[in-house]
Amino acid sequence: MTVPDSLKVPGDEGGPLFHEPWQARAFALVVSLCRAGHYEWDDFRSHLIAEIGAAGAGQDGAGYYGHWLAACEKLLAARGLIAKGDLTSRKAVLAANPPEPTKALPNPVYVDPARR
Repeated sequence: MTVPDSLKVPGDEGGPLFHEPWQARAFALVVSLCRAGHYEWDDFRSHLIAEIGAAGAGQDGAGYYGHWLAACEKLLAARGLIAKGDLTSRKAVLAANPPEPTKALPNPVYVDPARR
């Protein structure tokens, strides 16, 4: 079966789409909030375009998910889904207490039903 180009995941042939686990989590967060009806995809896309445009020329793509996350934060604040002060304090707590490094695994995650 041939997968149409419109359904292919970016990076399938050219390497990984996410270089760090946090990038995959940021991507999943944005998509999940959109699917849950908190905003339209075009609203997020407009915020992302503005973030990338504000960074100026010369970006090599390494900061793409930094822009992605910043666009998400601004959209959530604009929609009243998170207060700017709450976001600032949560970021400070995370900076002071970074999570343990995680490793992205290529296989699906198995959840033991007995541990739910």
